[in-house]
Amino acid sequence: MTSSPEPQLKVIWLEQFLLLCQENDFAKAAQKLDLSRQTLQRNIEHLEKAVKVALIQRSGKDFLVTPQGRLFYTEAQQVIHTMNRFSTQLKQHLIGPLQGSIHLAWQSLLSFYKLAQVLQDFIFENPDVFLKTQVFQNSSEIEQRLQDNKLDLALLDYQPLDESLIVSRGTPTPYVIVSCPQPKRHWSTFSYVSTGYNLPSHIAPPWNDNLHPRNLVAQTNTLNMLLPWTQSGIAAFMPLTLVQSYLEIGQLAIVADPPEEAFAHVYLCTSALGNENPAAQMFIQQLQLLL
Repeated sequence: MTSSPEPQLKVIWLEQFLLLCQENDFAKAAQKLDLSRQTLQRNIEHLEKAVKVALIQRSGKDFLVTPQGRLFYTEAQQVIHTMNRFSTQLKQHLIGPLQGSIHLAWQSLLSFYKLAQVLQDFIFENPDVFLKTQVFQNSSEIEQRLQDNKLDLALLDYQPLDESLIVSRGTPTPYVIVSCPQPKRHWSTFSYVSTGYNLPSHIAPPWNDNLHPRNLVAQTNTLNMLLPWTQSGIAAFMPLTLVQSYLEIGQLAIVADPPEEAFAHVYLCTSALGNENPAAQMFIQQLQLLL
């Protein structure tokens, strides 16, 4: 009896896996892909067979991305990024260089971290496109500017009330408790500092202060203020993305586990004006790959 051949890896499966990780929900990802949930699940299974590794761990309708899946996500991003970049360069060669301007805004260091990865390459490849950037601490102000067509696109740290503005949601970044390197202790033994962006209460960092009270000693909206405090021994509750580089060089360490799982997301939003701007659309395509 001959065994069935291994499925050949398809680029579309990579794209579907990336979107599934970004949405963290089979039904939502399938809807965006205009597929049935069953088709999306089958394609992910084909992808796992093709790469010979379990990418997600299923539990009924829910799932978790495995450690191998998170690593594969990063690699798949790079593959799609390389392919799209080649496609972009070919398109620009055929139609000529992009011109015009892009007006974009970002909310915090979390969103700027994603934005900065694209800016350098985009500016180098499109010298005739003028980029105007702004930062706002108030998320509602950014959303209003998008609705008023005063911005082409923006990166927000929360899901806007007007969901028609959303292009995509980035992969979840876990919150961690960090401080200067020291043995791990229970989370409740630390005094805390936290970032704050004047967000509505329903989108504040998802820590249950009634069940797990913190000794919150200070809030700030800049990472530069937070780092000296954490390096002096006070703990900070922050998205892992923002402190990863400091963990790698030993200036900070994860000193306690949060009492509840909490994740930060970056939302890429665009206005009607941005949807009609070829330069903005090109920038959005490149940005989506790194969210």
